[in-house]
Amino acid sequence: MKFKLSAKKILIGGTLLITASFSSSLYAATVSTILGPAGNYPQSIVLDSAGNAYTTNANENTITKTSADGSSSMFANYFFSPLGMITDASGNLYVTAYTTNTVAKFTPLGEAVYVTTVGRGPRALTLDTSGNLYVANSSDSTVTKITPDGTASLFGQTGSVPFSIVTDSLGNVYTANYGTNNVTKISPSGFSATLASVGSIPSAITIDANGNLYTANTADNTVTKITPSGVASTHGKTGFTPRAITVDTEGNVYTANSGSNSVTKITPNGLAYTYGTTGSSPIGITLSSTGDVYTSNYLSGNITKITRDGTLPTIANLDYSTSNNSPSVSATHTVSFATFQALSDAAKTITITFPSNYDFTGKTISSVKFSHGQNTGLETLETLTATPTATSWGAVFSGTNNRVLTLTAPTDGVGASSIDANQTVIIKYDLTNSLNPATSGSADIVVSTAGDTGNILATISASPALVSNFTNTLSTYKKEARSSHTLTFTTPTGTASGGKTMVITFPEGYSFVGKTISSVKFSHGQNTGLETLETLTATPTATSWGAVFSGTNNRVLTLTAPTDGVGNAIVTPNDKIRITLSSANSTNPITAGVYTTVLGGTFANSGSANVTITR
Repeated sequence: MKFKLSAKKILIGGTLLITASFSSSLYAATVSTILGPAGNYPQSIVLDSAGNAYTTNANENTITKTSADGSSSMFANYFFSPLGMITDASGNLYVTAYTTNTVAKFTPLGEAVYVTTVGRGPRALTLDTSGNLYVANSSDSTVTKITPDGTASLFGQTGSVPFSIVTDSLGNVYTANYGTNNVTKISPSGFSATLASVGSIPSAITIDANGNLYTANTADNTVTKITPSGVASTHGKTGFTPRAITVDTEGNVYTANSGSNSVTKITPNGLAYTYGTTGSSPIGITLSSTGDVYTSNYLSGNITKITRDGTLPTIANLDYSTSNNSPSVSATHTVSFATFQALSDAAKTITITFPSNYDFTGKTISSVKFSHGQNTGLETLETLTATPTATSWGAVFSGTNNRVLTLTAPTDGVGASSIDANQTVIIKYDLTNSLNPATSGSADIVVSTAGDTGNILATISASPALVSNFTNTLSTYKKEARSSHTLTFTTPTGTASGGKTMVITFPEGYSFVGKTISSVKFSHGQNTGLETLETLTATPTATSWGAVFSGTNNRVLTLTAPTDGVGNAIVTPNDKIRITLSSANSTNPITAGVYTTVLGGTFANSGSANVTITR
């Protein structure tokens, strides 16, 4: 079986350790079954007591019902852009309609009981123990309360752009706020307060039986845990772009990762690993009463069911780090993992295989350090020999360019050299004869032991330098308004030669249709002041910068350095850059939210700046 695993790191005495705690409730999921189709671009997913799955399909304004045998049918076709959905103990469905600002209740037969108007942009909803419904309205940052008879009222204010909502057993309501990276708590009386800050772009929230909250943070691939007293901490890493989250009765957290088509499981103690694979772009997740995981897959238009078989993996928390990921340089490499099960049997092996184009020619075992121990510290630094002895590990390089390292356990299978369950293993290659590939790219390092295989991605890149103090200041932050933009940042490298480009990409939603370079000003200089205001032309000359708008709605501005690469027009290291776009033909997005402008280009600098558009 294969696992793509994540790690939780701590630094003790300058040594990087991979921390792990273990639970008897861990299972390795080995079976992923595709059900459906589940409608056009399915989003939320819920299950009823009979095992039927329901998905909202915003692009075709329907709700699809998928039975346990995988067959599907249309359950309801009623209103516009259904997004959030929840079911109660009687099998009734409650669904938000984003574009009509309403919530509908359906019986198990698909009959509408009521349609109620709520706040603007309703995106998610939850139920309390008394049957009251609470709706997170993302466009006006409010929560609406709907009583069992369908009466709606304003319940409280939230942070910016609430994307997800839950309630606890005491009647408190919590929202994950996409625009302000925090969680709002609203008491039963309607008093609102920020409970805690969380990771970047929290798109989903869930709550366990003990009242702990968990948010899936889409931009930084993490889960934040918040205790009932409001103490927040990183609970674990996920796959790429977690969009939905749920928790089981044992406190295990699951995320649907739309960027890696996977589900991550995180134990109550923060041990994270890939639980299973899904269809394309899962953005909804739920659990059955038997512990099976279901995801709604937005791009493939179906449902994945992931079952578990009770088998424990051997390794988890696989991690990799390097001292330098640039091409054609010597670098150290550190591979680490935690053990679920002991590797104490004689002749057990650990094999590490680096991708092609890594070169360890001439490398010997004297340049490898191998240590292991309990998570409180690494007690045992092994002495490696060419072949294993009764008390020492064997180590040998093999394969093309020595890319394969095989470690073999001592022949007696006992003593301090044995690797027990719940230990951390670290294998470090020093700089000697450790050459990175000559070209940029990404590929998996493969770690194999005791029948299990883990893959961890290694990336070689000529990484662009990160600019500092990148901001985008608008003359107005109201949606649909005309606004000027003033972008400023400091470049650590400047433009080393003529013809280099700076590319400013505004996010989807902004419009610059009809905008010309005459409404753009570009200046630069040392931080004491901006000495040079450039003259912009459609194409660069020997002494002037070129400027051009391109892309959808002219959202991409490309500035190209003069062709001679000398003179006052050239940007030097530590120059402060200011790029101003007038309000002419410059329109803000029509929807409130957080929008990120990205800097790139061949001048090998990068950066991003966030702007919050308000209602």
